[in-house]
Amino acid sequence: MVASQPGIDPIDIVSGNTTIVLRPGGNAITPRGSLTPDYQTISSLLGLVQYLAKAGVKVVVVPGGVGGHVFADWARHVGCSDAFMNSVGCALIDLGAQILADQFSRKLAEADISCPPSAANNVQELLAYHRAYSVVVCQSGIRGAISSDSLALLVAGALRSPVLSIKRNVPFREIISALDPGRENSTHNVALSDIEHFVNSDDLVGSAGWHHSLDVWALRMLRRPGVALSFTSVKALKHFPESFRLDEVLRVIT
Repeated sequence: MVASQPGIDPIDIVSGNTTIVLRPGGNAITPRGSLTPDYQTISSLLGLVQYLAKAGVKVVVVPGGVGGHVFADWARHVGCSDAFMNSVGCALIDLGAQILADQFSRKLAEADISCPPSAANNVQELLAYHRAYSVVVCQSGIRGAISSDSLALLVAGALRSPVLSIKRNVPFREIISALDPGRENSTHNVALSDIEHFVNSDDLVGSAGWHHSLDVWALRMLRRPGVALSFTSVKALKHFPESFRLDEVLRVIT
């Protein structure tokens, strides 16, 4: 079932938890077809982090692999294995995380919000940083993920927190259009079972760099009790400073 909702305060996504995981996609930071980061998106992400932290919510940022489409296409063209391409994706996640950690540490300090200048790269570092700081950026060293989507859910599982995934565009529009035709509302609930059917019908599902906004391992993790995932878009993120609400949200309902 799909149900429309009004734009929401991101605190509502936290829903009583003390922590939220923000997962800005690589394509959100550097649009597909471009080699230049979208600096307005990064600035708006920083504003969202500051808003949440000032409200007393701890924030963990897990970035996607910036520029991943360039390297995945290159590696696939020359016949590299999926395992090799996944290792490249992890390297790109780590590089983006290091840059964000350095930037956020400096900028958030101006607002008296604590953030370490280096990214956590394993569970022990993540938990230690989470205890000591208001905001943490996380690399790919938490093992078991096959994309930044399942990485964010692994991090959320360790911290018992919801995930807000920020994409260039809200995903699974095909599902929304099919189940809720003619509706113009930009916020929805979509059943996980509908997403699973859509993703698993693709012959390339599971290939490196080809995950339809949720990889197969992420889909399995979403079946675990207490796991909560929502999506928003770059457009909504950029509009956020105007109203402190996200006017485009998709909640995954299990």
